[in-house]
Amino acid sequence: MFDIPGGHVEIYTGRDSARTFRDSFFKRLAEALLNLAWLLRAKQPVSDAEMDAFLAIPEVLAATTTIPPHVIHARDALMASQSGGPPNSCLKLAAGLALLARAAFGRYTKAWLPRSGPRQLRPKRPAAA
Repeated sequence: MFDIPGGHVEIYTGRDSARTFRDSFFKRLAEALLNLAWLLRAKQPVSDAEMDAFLAIPEVLAATTTIPPHVIHARDALMASQSGGPPNSCLKLAAGLALLARAAFGRYTKAWLPRSGPRQLRPKRPAAA
């Protein structure tokens, strides 16, 4: 991905990009979550809707892939920065998205998460042959 003069962005896809885009995405997601936490601690304005959207991303993706520890840490940091925990709308959104993901990916199941946060879906281990 490259910034082009004049406010344009050029995005390349293909073999090399396909190998790295998920890792890059998770790094940027962790950065966004930690920046939202910083904004809250600095008493800067952050909308509940924006936090809800970013907090829901790891919960939805967990139905299809393993969420890296740095993203879980960043999500937990944002939740800890919120007064009284995550907004109720975030929990409802994450729960609803998790139900949709579970319906779509029946082979996945709930896994342990701290009681203070929304549930996360993780793939079941395949049965031993």
